[in-house]
Amino acid sequence: MNILIITTSFPDKSNNDIGGKFVLNEAKAYTANGLSVKVLTPHQPEAKKKELIQERLEVIRFRYFFPENLQCLKTPNKPMYGQKTILSFFQIPFFLLVFIIQIIKYHQWADLIHCQWTITALLAIPCKLLFKKKIIMTVRGSDIRLLPKWLNKFIHKNVDAVIDCYGDQIWNIENKQNFSANYIKLPLIVDHDSSASVEMPIDMRSALRKNDEAFIIIYLGRFDQVKIDDGLPIFNLIEAAKKIKEDYNAKFHVFYIGDGNKSINLKLRKLVADNQLDNYITFLGPKNNVNDYISFCDLGIGGIAFNAVSQEFSSFKKAQLLFEGPLNQKTPWENKINTLFVKVDDVEDLAEVIAYAIMNRSHLKKIGECAYRMMTKYIKGLNTGGAAYLKAFSKVINKGSF
Repeated sequence: MNILIITTSFPDKSNNDIGGKFVLNEAKAYTANGLSVKVLTPHQPEAKKKELIQERLEVIRFRYFFPENLQCLKTPNKPMYGQKTILSFFQIPFFLLVFIIQIIKYHQWADLIHCQWTITALLAIPCKLLFKKKIIMTVRGSDIRLLPKWLNKFIHKNVDAVIDCYGDQIWNIENKQNFSANYIKLPLIVDHDSSASVEMPIDMRSALRKNDEAFIIIYLGRFDQVKIDDGLPIFNLIEAAKKIKEDYNAKFHVFYIGDGNKSINLKLRKLVADNQLDNYITFLGPKNNVNDYISFCDLGIGGIAFNAVSQEFSSFKKAQLLFEGPLNQKTPWENKINTLFVKVDDVEDLAEVIAYAIMNRSHLKKIGECAYRMMTKYIKGLNTGGAAYLKAFSKVINKGSF
């Protein structure tokens, strides 16, 4: 079976772009079960136009504007919706047209088109209408917020199936109520087979300055306003670190892994410098080998419900902080059992919870183990997860419904 994955985001080692890592996990899972995969995604600076990731897994990065060096809609580790220059707005029509042409170009090779995010499904619908090609879509959340409700309804109605892999989260329940579709319940896929380094990365060890007893906190994720609006403590973590430094006799170090909005990045670094926290907080930038860092952390931050970041930390049995906002309500997360809950936009509470974690490492380890056991009900590795997707794909291709 041949699967054409179309996506606006996909990892690229040439520029440490980790965006869309979950798409790579799915592609690997398909090939692990004997499928052939082509990934169609927009080109970005320094990326190869065509790349064979492994046997039966090829990435095609298409150019959408000429001259090529002026392309600016897709850049490493930044969401496309964050590009708001005059040139980027001018390129949108060209991007959409070229994307549709590329989908039509490669559709004949594919038995099924798997669309990541609703926008790619919208662009693939002409293939369904003109050539009767079957389309499956995975909704990721941010896409629902970006498009008007009527357009999301149209997209859901015109695809053959929608993958439901997020469980009983509020936003997922609301999506299924708002958008009628043929939903297929499938697991999230995590690359459990990726082994982490047995040695701490050099840049991490250098920042610790041989302080091997330091409690290591990792914030993992992109720096953008959407994440701040969702309640993630991109700035508050620095204020909390200041309080922990002043009020608690604790050895700790915070690492930020990720990149994104340049203005937010500069403000974060200025806040660290202004509060004289350079020996306590380090910005590592985006990393392709995230596992090598997570395996050495004590506490993770950046996850929301069952998103990719939560999956990463849970897969390594690492406890993580989650926030008492609507996105984390009515989920299996339980405070001090499989996670640590903190109040949204409350620096004092954030500092107290982190201090609790630092002073209760043995309990924290148990929390991480419980998180792993809970998450395994929703996530699967490449072989098992890929087999479930293959079964679902076969039914959609042969019967048109699930």
